[in-house]
Amino acid sequence: VEVVDLAKLRPASWSGIPEQHRPVCWQLLLGYLPSNPEWRADTLQRKRREYWASVPQYFDVDDAERSQYQKDTLHQILMDVPRTSPSSRLLHHEVVQRALERILYIWALRHPASGYVL
Repeated sequence: VEVVDLAKLRPASWSGIPEQHRPVCWQLLLGYLPSNPEWRADTLQRKRREYWASVPQYFDVDDAERSQYQKDTLHQILMDVPRTSPSSRLLHHEVVQRALERILYIWALRHPASGYVL
């Protein structure tokens, strides 16, 4: 497998990406995975380790220890997740909703400039 040319992938994706390639294409386009396939497995392992290390640090915290900003952010996410794509059966599964809550909350705290809550 060759290194993906992101400059070519971006415009090509506007025409639609075959379903079996969408997950990797999105990860590449969002910069989550490197375009060099030789680095992907290590990068994915590292990012997963970082995420799971962040869960106890950011998410598994007693509410009394959260700042007002953290409480507001979590409250907004807990309201938003059930409303996300109500027609998607996948998002009706509790385990998927909990995962999305964790991901959004940790992202919001680690990237406050994203402005999840104003």
